[in-house]
Formats: sequence, C-alpha cells, structure tokens
Amino acid sequence: MTAIPKIQTVALVRELGGPVEFVDDYPVPTPGNNEVLAKVLYTGVCQSDLHTKNGTAAGADGAPITKIKLPHVGGHEGVGRTIAIGPGCSPGLKVGGLVGIRFSSRICRRCEFCLAGTEQYCVKSTNHLHHEDGSFQQYIALDADYLTILPDDIDPKVIGPVLCAGLTAYKAVLGANIRAGDWLVVVGAGGGLGHLAVQYAKAFGAQVIGVDGLDKRDFVLGLGASEFVDFVNTDPIQRVHEITGLGAHAAVVTAGSAKAFAHACEMLRPRDLAALESSPSMLFPTFTSETAWSLGIALRSRILSLPTPHRKPALISITLTGGSEPHVVFQCSTEPGTVPDNEVWVRRKRNTVLRWGVSSWLMRQKMLAGVGGDASGVEAAFVAKFALASSSGGKVADDFAIHGGGFR
Repeated sequence: MTAIPKIQTVALVRELGGPVEFVDDYPVPTPGNNEVLAKVLYTGVCQSDLHTKNGTAAGADGAPITKIKLPHVGGHEGVGRTIAIGPGCSPGLKVGGLVGIRFSSRICRRCEFCLAGTEQYCVKSTNHLHHEDGSFQQYIALDADYLTILPDDIDPKVIGPVLCAGLTAYKAVLGANIRAGDWLVVVGAGGGLGHLAVQYAKAFGAQVIGVDGLDKRDFVLGLGASEFVDFVNTDPIQRVHEITGLGAHAAVVTAGSAKAFAHACEMLRPRDLAALESSPSMLFPTFTSETAWSLGIALRSRILSLPTPHRKPALISITLTGGSEPHVVFQCSTEPGTVPDNEVWVRRKRNTVLRWGVSSWLMRQKMLAGVGGDASGVEAAFVAKFALASSSGGKVADDFAIHGGGFR
C-alpha cells in the first residue's frame, strides 16, 4: 500500500493579485465519505488559472469573480493516480487507476439540471478554479461519484490539457454538425484550442482549413489539416473561397480577435449563413463582449449582401452564457421592423434576463402556457411587465414572440 504523507508541496496564492508561493507544509487531504485520494502526476496551466491568480477573472456579465477560496491552489488540467479510497465509494473503483482533475469538481445531483443530464449548469456546483484546491498540489481529494476515470493506456503526460482546452474545442466541433467531406475552417489553428479543434474535425471526417500565421503552417498541416491559410500575407476570406468554391460549411474561431470573428462570418457559404438562426454553423469556444459588436454587424452585413433567394429574415442574438446569469451582448435583425436594431433593445433584453434568468420569449411562452395557450390579455400583460415597446406601438409583443434566444 502506498504510504500517504501528512504534508505536501503546493503552488499557493494567498491573496488575489499576489505572488505564487511554493509551500512545503500544506496538509494532505484525507478522503471523506464517497471520496478518493489521488496523487497528481501531471498538470497543465490554463489562462483562466492566471486570471484567477491575478484577480482579473470575470463572469459572463463582465463582473469580477470574487467568491474565490483563499488561500488558493489552482489547476484544472491534471492527471492523477488513485492511492486511497474513502468510505462509501462504489466497489468498482480501484486503487492505481488513472483519473482526470478537471474544472468541475462537485454537483448536487438533485437540481433540475442534474436530473436532466445537464449537470454543467448545476446551481450548487463547485469547481477547482474558484472553490476547491486543484491540481497544483501533490495530492487531491476527488468526488468519487463525479470522477473522470481515464483509460489505462493513455499517456498521462499529454492528456491533462484535453480536460479543459480539449473539451472546449471538441464541443465546438461537435456543435458545428459537420458531415464527412464538409469544409471546416479553424481560425487560430496553431494555438492551444485551435490545434485540438483541427484534430477533432479531422476525426469527424471534415476537410480542415487552418488559418494562422505562416510560422504555424507545418505544425497545422502535420495535424491533418487539408489546407493552410496565412492570414498575415494573404486575404483569408478570399483564399477560403478559392479553396472551397462556395465557402466553408462551418467555422470554429479560437482566436480572441474581433477581426477573426468578423472574417469567419464571410468565410461561410450562403446556405450556412442563412441557416445560422436555426442551426448555428459557427461556434465560439472563446468569446468576450469586446468582439460581439464587430461580429454582429459583420454577420448582419454579410446576410444582407446575399441574393434574395438565399436570404431569410433572421434575428442575430449573441449571448454569453458562461455564468449563472446569461448576458446579452448584441441583438439586431436583418429585416426592418422585426426587432428594434439599437442599444435600447439590448439593454431591455439584458434587464429581462438578469431579473428572471430566462429570455423574454421563454417568459412569454410560460405565461401563455399558464392560461392554457389563450393569448387574450397575455400580450398586454407581457408588454406591461417588461415595459417593452414593439412595432405595434406597445399593444402586443410580436417583436419578442419570434425570438427563441440563446438561453439555456
């Protein structure tokens, strides 16, 4: 049996914005009920670790994240090996198995989201970035019922980043709904997220176009990309259209640049631009409100430039949903009279979401359901409740009934 020490070495931050200290006398946790103790073998460092350490981490609404355990031990891209199993654990767990130390640490298993299989939205969840000590230590206690059990044949030296950057990139490629043979553009293909997106897209059977600086060319092509576009010395939009003929079927943007997001809109073929409202063809693993305005205007202009047969009225709604309060950062329509195309709409929409936690469209649907689907009186009550104007002069909520939102 592996001897378990009483103390360990950790990378400790005592206060936000303070230095990282290597402390040699930090207590080793004792696994409690339904917990396992793992010895950390390897860990990656995520940019969010640095933001948290520096006190610059922010939620989806832009507000600083201040509810952070101090002293703070970060790390959520770790791989460990179980060395002890606490009481009450499943008999299927074994000492010596490899486990992942990811961002999410615990869930309640009882709320609506957990019971629906969408535990990433658990209202009582905790994580290794803000609430619990992470993988920047030698030993860690993990929830045995929420454990990431890894195959024995993986290489623990390289799997750590897959638990964070890899999941992010995989979700983006998966959500693009690509089919074998489709063209998929990865903007920022040589970066930490992008190089993983290239590999996932290749595994899905896509023809991948990597966009990055020329120094990343050999690396990206070596990962399996079919084509490479140097965005510095060539026009990336023109080059993508030359390669694909009509434009790409989907794009994954992993570069934190407003221009990159705007360019991605124009790299898509008309059919996919017209279908963005019902079946998104562009995924954003990393996104800030600073890029939202440029992206929204570029997408609207691109749709309006299409021939009429390829265009349909569309509502463009860009929403950040990474926190507990979904945050609308841009909203406009492609046809006059559909939705007020100005900052007032965004402000009203945001106030609705922050107050109720759902989109105004969803709230309206709930109100209708509460009266058996009879709209008599509900429209006026809805408009009055949210003090919203509509194209009918405020008498009905027709502007908002068409909006399905991006809120989950």
